[in-house]
Amino acid sequence: MLRQRESAIWETATACLGTAPATDTIRWIRVCDHGADNYEFLRSCATEGHGYIVRAAQDRALVDADGTPAGRLFATARQQSSLGEFNLVLRAREGQAARTARLSLSVTRSALRSPWRPGHGRGTQAPITCTVVRVWEAAPPAGVKGLEWMLLCDAAVTTLAQALTIALQYATRWVVEEFHKALKT
Repeated sequence: MLRQRESAIWETATACLGTAPATDTIRWIRVCDHGADNYEFLRSCATEGHGYIVRAAQDRALVDADGTPAGRLFATARQQSSLGEFNLVLRAREGQAARTARLSLSVTRSALRSPWRPGHGRGTQAPITCTVVRVWEAAPPAGVKGLEWMLLCDAAVTTLAQALTIALQYATRWVVEEFHKALKT
């Protein structure tokens, strides 16, 4: 019996959820950590009408509208100017005290080149167009590694308010995970 790739659980979950309701008042948004940063999951969200906010794990290749190479995801996101700043309370973790971080936000619209998959070469499938919301700590306290999130989302984000909404939606992921952990135990 062949074991399913761990990354396939995200696509399987999309299939279990089914198609999102077609309505102007309800929008499903899948908020996921870097484990969900895979081409098939992002494509399945688009197919089923699910919104998504996924923390990027891969420094993906970008392409222009005609498919020509357009650089790398992380470098492109880091070249964007800050739209503004906000404060976020960070919970205590092993080796780190709780603190309030001053975070900057930037956005860029990008097309992610499809990766190599069995039967499909790099760039042979449709690119995934998404917005990259970069959240970073420009001046972390001495001795502390600054926070940086590269968030991939399906929404068209152009303003500070929209970028802040995406960042705060991602930040709530920790609360939901703690709730699920409590339910399991």
